[in-house]
Amino acid sequence: MVPVAGFLVEGHRTNRSGTVSRYVPTLQQHASGEVPELELLEWRAGALRLVLGCVQTRLEVVFDAAFSYRVVDEGDDLVALAAIASPGRVFYRVEDSDYLAWFIGRGHGVRDGQGLQHYSILTINEIVDVLSLGDPAVAALGAAEP
Repeated sequence: MVPVAGFLVEGHRTNRSGTVSRYVPTLQQHASGEVPELELLEWRAGALRLVLGCVQTRLEVVFDAAFSYRVVDEGDDLVALAAIASPGRVFYRVEDSDYLAWFIGRGHGVRDGQGLQHYSILTINEIVDVLSLGDPAVAALGAAEP
């Protein structure tokens, strides 16, 4: 089978170059087993802060060296949802990312080889994709707001 950009190939998502994006669960020590709601998204001076709310707890997720982010309603990215081999998780690192390839291409390769990573965070209603130089800091904020 020849991979075609944007279509599923054996449970994964192909990117524009025909390679397969893989969603690898990461940061699972912070996952409560619930899929959270996105309560807050804040971008300031290259730092991206998210607050994720679950029934019992809230998490603050901060990317200090974020270069780009996008938010998509989960119903508008069914290809990504179908590519996720471990459903029910919240945090993923995306390997062979079409989003990362797009970003590097838009800058004529200036950021290529700098260690940028693509992280994907699944919430009840959104998929938040982040391109960052490092793992985010994740901290519990306490009980969820009523």
